Amino acid sequence: MKSLHDAELLQSDARAIEEWCRVWQMDLNQSKCGILRVSRNVQPIQFPYLLHGETIKSVDHQKDLGVTITTDLKWSKHVLEVTSKANKMLGFVRRSTFDTKDVLVRKTLYSALVKSKLSYCSQVWAPQSVANIQSLERVQRRASKFILSLPFRTDISYPKRLSRLNMLPITYWHEYL
Repeated sequence: MKSLHDAELLQSDARAIEEWCRVWQMDLNQSKCGILRVSRNVQPIQFPYLLHGETIKSVDHQKDLGVTITTDLKWSKHVLEVTSKANKMLGFVRRSTFDTKDVLVRKTLYSALVKSKLSYCSQVWAPQSVANIQSLERVQRRASKFILSLPFRTDISYPKRLSRLNMLPITYWHEYL
């Protein structure tokens, strides 16, 4: 009996969405729509959501405003995407500024183009797991060597490089934000 009631509620939700779309003259692209169920259950109860008579597919992650949200609300997938983008941008900056040796210029480029990717919306997804923190910190480790024009293998430790550049570790930066 309960599942029949739940199914009726879902259908009324679908009708409400369709009505809202009609009133605001907004068409939804059903191929881009997805249902993200957030639950601690291994197999949550799944009812089909309908939109214009067609079932909307279930997804295990969804990107909203640049932040990837998963069904288990863990941020590993998002951190992987963020670090990938930041590493690509750092590589671009390194290739583009090969002849530039000015530390201030390199630091400014890093802050504007790379660090901004590492801190975008971090109030929502700030990493708590050690693996995610290390993944983010790895980007800044590489960047500090680049900014100071140091070789791949260097005797200067990461904390010393940060103090030379007057920068905070990424974890402290996220707490600051």
